[in-house]
Amino acid sequence: MLASFINQITSRTGLDLVYISNFGSPDQSSVIEEIQYPLSIFQIDSILQKQRDLGKENCPVFGGSVSPNITYATIIIPENKVYVRKDILTFEKRHRIIFIWALKFLVPKCGFQRSPSLKTLFFSPPLTTFTGLKLQIGAIPYSPFISGVVLDEDDQARGDYVSYKDYSGFEIDMLNAASHIHNFTYQIQNDPNGFWGSVGPDGKWSGVTAMAQRGQVDMIISTIIQTYSRHLILDMTAAFWYDYLVPASPIPSVIPQYLAIIYPFSMYLWILVLLSVRERKLSKKISTSSAVTWLCGSWFIFCLIITAGYSSKLKSFLTNPIYSKPINTIEDVLESGLPWGMVKYDELVRKPNKKMMEKSNDSSIKKIWKNMEFLPFNALPDVESVFQSKRIVFDYRMGLQASVQSGYSTQDGISFVHVSDEPIFMKSPIAWNFNANNPWKFIFDNHINKCIRAGLVEFWARKSLYQLKIDYLKKECILHFAHFLCYIYIGIILGTLIKSNDLS
Repeated sequence: MLASFINQITSRTGLDLVYISNFGSPDQSSVIEEIQYPLSIFQIDSILQKQRDLGKENCPVFGGSVSPNITYATIIIPENKVYVRKDILTFEKRHRIIFIWALKFLVPKCGFQRSPSLKTLFFSPPLTTFTGLKLQIGAIPYSPFISGVVLDEDDQARGDYVSYKDYSGFEIDMLNAASHIHNFTYQIQNDPNGFWGSVGPDGKWSGVTAMAQRGQVDMIISTIIQTYSRHLILDMTAAFWYDYLVPASPIPSVIPQYLAIIYPFSMYLWILVLLSVRERKLSKKISTSSAVTWLCGSWFIFCLIITAGYSSKLKSFLTNPIYSKPINTIEDVLESGLPWGMVKYDELVRKPNKKMMEKSNDSSIKKIWKNMEFLPFNALPDVESVFQSKRIVFDYRMGLQASVQSGYSTQDGISFVHVSDEPIFMKSPIAWNFNANNPWKFIFDNHINKCIRAGLVEFWARKSLYQLKIDYLKKECILHFAHFLCYIYIGIILGTLIKSNDLS
């Protein structure tokens, strides 16, 4: 009967294996869809043996070089109902296992005297509190998701995996809310090299991803972009943010007014006008055909419209300043004449993304990638060269917004750096990640979904950006006050010297 049940389920989902679990609960409003199907009996030993057999085949992506520790889709069965998790990402069809969630599955109670009439829960109640457990969390500071103060070399708290303190950011707000609700504490560890992590040619991972894979930390947070290779070894929570790569460029400049004469028309139209003037021919013979009459009348009306449009646009240009076109797309970057650069993020420069851009059918993408200058990583993307109109920088939009708020905008919100709204590539989901098959993932899934539905994630993100501006303004006020005190001290000293000379 179990074999029949498994066959029917796998035929509907395209998955291979079944595993029983009671962790978590269905959240039908986000990623769960219901499938009505009766539940048969469970043969635990057979199912667990299938789970133990996992890993004996080659990895579908990296072949035999990496053990296929695969993330899985979920089937949940509470009270004879089957729920299947919707495909969040397109590559979820590769998953090989089904998790079954059975909350009220009763079995005969076994004791000193076996009594088939007495039933007990096969699974204990689902976990809702960590009872003060201290979770180890891996993170790389990247504003505004997570910010931190760098520890001094002499700080006793500094170690191989501890480089920051006093964390803030909207992912920290999410984490603090979860720790309060589910009763746990946490310690944040940092990768010594400051990498999020990628898989190398030898199949080994680096960065905080490797820390989660080997169980050094319970989960990793802070702008963890979901990629296919990471999805094979880690379990991602529900995505709570989507970020994308955009160019940051100098703000549009004011077009000089001496160009007012030619600005109303495009270069193409001016060329046509010059050609028409050059080829002008006068004819004294007046045609009386209706076609010529209609043509001349249409041409006369067209000239009136063009003349009126030219004069009105010329007046507008002389009255109000006109700005150059902002740089929003790859084509705009190429036309700008400025060099461009980008931080060497693992998910962008490693295969297969690197190969995809190098061999892209789009000539603009190939040219951008070929002439790309790779920049050092900073917790806040460095846009000083953009502010000085020396370079265009590609980075994730939220990070660029954080940099603008931290010193490249006025108190009223006027930006000194233009950050595009148009993504260069597709939007990337950001989520927290656990090592594969971690039972705590479902708890954080529910927490994240509740925060999203309540609007807290958006609120915390805006608050983090605003806090960056407040911190910057405080530093500027202190600096200006220090300069003011210096001038006062200089004045006091000069006044004292003058008075002493007068007395002498």
